[in-house]
Amino acid sequence: MLVASADDIIITAISYALMGFGGSLCSSTAQSAAFIQVNDGELADASSLWNINRQLSFCFGVTLISLLFNLLRNLCDMSLTSAYHWCFALMAASTVIPIIICLRISNISVITMLNQEK
Repeated sequence: MLVASADDIIITAISYALMGFGGSLCSSTAQSAAFIQVNDGELADASSLWNINRQLSFCFGVTLISLLFNLLRNLCDMSLTSAYHWCFALMAASTVIPIIICLRISNISVITMLNQEK
């Protein structure tokens, strides 16, 4: 664990900056990919649906990880630190799922499709 106390402000600030940078790269890329075939007339509706989906996903994610944390604490009788570490590890591991899904995308097909639309 890199941050042992509140005095480690530099490491904490750098960590939050990197998380924000990575999050912005991921969300803008995902949104651009989702809207790639949306007609201009449907863009407002697609954007609204995207934002509703994003907000619901955030809410469900927080709810599920909180539920897991409480289950680990109460049913498995884990210490506070152990339950936190397990939840953190699960959240970190869950980032691998979108990466694996993205590997299935054929970049050549996407580029060809975009070039044909011009």
